[in-house]
Amino acid sequence: MAQKNVLEQESGFVGGRVFISYSRRDNTVAESLKDQLAEAGFEVFIDVHDIAPAEPWRERISALISKAEKIVLLISPDFAASEVCAWEIDEAERLGKTLVPIEIKATDPTSIPGRLSRLNFLQMRNADERATGLPRLVETLNTDLAWERERTRLDELAAAWEAQNRDRRRLLLSESDLRAAEQWRDTPPKSATPLTTRQTAFLRESRRARSAQQQLRTYIAAGVAAAMAGLAVFVFGLKQQEATAKLQALQAAQETKRQLVFMMKNCPGGLPPELSSSPPPQETE
Repeated sequence: MAQKNVLEQESGFVGGRVFISYSRRDNTVAESLKDQLAEAGFEVFIDVHDIAPAEPWRERISALISKAEKIVLLISPDFAASEVCAWEIDEAERLGKTLVPIEIKATDPTSIPGRLSRLNFLQMRNADERATGLPRLVETLNTDLAWERERTRLDELAAAWEAQNRDRRRLLLSESDLRAAEQWRDTPPKSATPLTTRQTAFLRESRRARSAQQQLRTYIAAGVAAAMAGLAVFVFGLKQQEATAKLQALQAAQETKRQLVFMMKNCPGGLPPELSSSPPPQETE
């Protein structure tokens, strides 16, 4: 049996993480779809279950949308009229999430937000459409899931970095992680939405920080090499001075010896008394 990936090991879900955006008047449909997707292996977030009564709901919904790989929109007349649903679409787009609209009730196209018009809608307005539409929905949610998971992971890291006022010292990607992330960024699937400003900035600043670190290491290595070379020259200079001093002393001794020999040969009165007690120097050839 193939080993489960990290997400499966941690959560027990073989599919991705999905957030369902819906009007409270469509609660029955939302609950049914939640159960069906959970049976298909997805981890499903829905505000009725995942927000505590006293919890600030906007912050909590934003966190749930951030955790999800894809956002399912249950389109109906009530959804189109809901300010909360419109805000959830805004938040999903701000976070760069993939939107999957499902028309669960016949809805006037002119009432649906125009920014959704570029998307392909699944039709699940009755029992027959739900029966045929569910497999298509599961397939859509699984499409490019690995890419979307990596996007979610990087966005969570970027959010942590942003919470630290974008401090370069807080960048969390190693060099190998960064190279993998840049390759991921440069090979998006056709269905991928563009990276958000935060995600782009996170990768860009991570590369700048790593480049600066590498440059600093190069400077340090060059400085150490230069210091070692200077020390070697200094030691060599000391040794040269010592050798020169010894040579000069030897030359002085040889000159003294030559002078003594000359005086012994050429002074008729002999050597001065202060030198006479010294043994006579041997004449060099």
